Amino acid sequence: QEVEDEVKEEEEEVKADQFIKGWTGQRYPAELCRRPGDKQPDEIEPEEEGGEFEVEAIMDEFKDKEGDSWYLVKWKGYVLRPGEGRKAVLSGGAGKGDWEPEKNLTKGMVRSWKKKKPSWYKTRA
Repeated sequence: QEVEDEVKEEEEEVKADQFIKGWTGQRYPAELCRRPGDKQPDEIEPEEEGGEFEVEAIMDEFKDKEGDSWYLVKWKGYVLRPGEGRKAVLSGGAGKGDWEPEKNLTKGMVRSWKKKKPSWYKTRA
């Protein structure tokens, strides 16, 4: 019985490690959030900060009080930063993470996201 319990605990840890939970309640697959070679936020060089970044994937969405859509973006080559909550995102502070207003993304990206969300994405009511 002890061995079975240990195996069960290890399996639960592996499952927990396979997803990263965001403040929206959404769970993002870890292999999409952290790819081999992705830079951590503290590894971003100052000259990169103002440059162009390539969107690898949209991971989540929410609407603000005005009804404007915001999207959690996985930038190619960088670890996903889910942010610290709605208030942090809307204030634009350090806790904003990788959330972007719809106006900062191409219509094609947003249309693709709305048309076909990934199989792991759980739509909230």
